[in-house]
Amino acid sequence: MTAFRAAKGGVAFGPPLFFICHRAVVALTVAVGIGSLGLTSAEAEPVRVAIALPLTGPQHALGRQIKAAVTFALNRPDRTGQGPKAPLDASSLEVTWHDDKCSSDGGLAAAQAIVAAATSDRPHVVVGHVCPSAAQAAATHYNTAGIPFIAAGMLAARTTPTHRFGPKHFRLYSDITQGAAIGMALSEAGPAARIAFVRDRTAYAQEALSAAAAALAARGRPISTVETFAGADKDFAALGQRLSAAGITHMALAAFPSEAALLVTEVRKRVPEIIVFATDSLADLAFRRAAGSAAEGIKVALVPDSRAYPRAKALSDHLAAAGLETSRAALASYAAVEILQAQSSKDAGEGLAEALAGGTFETILGAIRFDKTGAASIASYLFYTWDKGELRAPLAP
Repeated sequence: MTAFRAAKGGVAFGPPLFFICHRAVVALTVAVGIGSLGLTSAEAEPVRVAIALPLTGPQHALGRQIKAAVTFALNRPDRTGQGPKAPLDASSLEVTWHDDKCSSDGGLAAAQAIVAAATSDRPHVVVGHVCPSAAQAAATHYNTAGIPFIAAGMLAARTTPTHRFGPKHFRLYSDITQGAAIGMALSEAGPAARIAFVRDRTAYAQEALSAAAAALAARGRPISTVETFAGADKDFAALGQRLSAAGITHMALAAFPSEAALLVTEVRKRVPEIIVFATDSLADLAFRRAAGSAAEGIKVALVPDSRAYPRAKALSDHLAAAGLETSRAALASYAAVEILQAQSSKDAGEGLAEALAGGTFETILGAIRFDKTGAASIASYLFYTWDKGELRAPLAP
């Protein structure tokens, strides 16, 4: 293993270092500005950051993306990813990597090792655990130990909100589900809009559109009609006729791609201008191929990727040059480093959680604040639009 230190002139390589459990340590030390805090470099305590990620196991490729993104962030101490800038403040980050194997057992083992570290080595904050099973197994241990935990991945199923494990648990996503996102989008339709909910009878579809209905009801908007169908149905002519007769202008749709393609084809024949908001099942290219031109304009709720974030271009280019994808987990991990780089050394320890809870941080994902539940003020879902055979990304707000 080789240690490296980010410096103004580039990266200086030092001698090999070995640590207990063979942890690789990356240190970023920023000396500029320490005097403004009344601290010398010897007095300024580094913010120790444990990055928990799947370095081995079935999701090791995701771990490679995250590690590359974090390392890039450490060597680019700027908030926007647009180019090298002067250090933000006097903080320094000392990073250690911990393999959670993307599993419950791996997450538990990583958390136990982190919590069991000697006081002088124990991290001030943990970032990562992007796999739900690992995160859920680890979060309780960090809460008990009083260590802030910034989760970089969604802790629950894509249709349900998450649980906060304690006051020092922060999440780099909101608790708005894809169903709720669909309902919120439909609630913005004009007062003359007539909204239909159409779904198959799977638990997935029912749960998603139940959340959409709740979001509509919370905003005082009625649902004009609800239609359900069996997964084996192939003839949707009658359903299309009913929607047309009811004067439907907007539709929420949750179904498997093959049935959804048949359905929208029939509906478009009778209501050509209908506006459709769909669950992520319709992001499948097989749906677009089967539906043809009937898929045009359909808006699909998806977890945003790098295309939705203009600030992510430098990171995306860097990862692409290394043959890596820019996953949502990589984006969130980079943003977490930006947030921590904005902390001063005086916030290390007990003050860190308060600083995270009370601040607004400019990141690669935009301006981030954490609400009283620990959720970040960023969209967990955005609407991608089928356009000329491609799923076009929106720009994140």
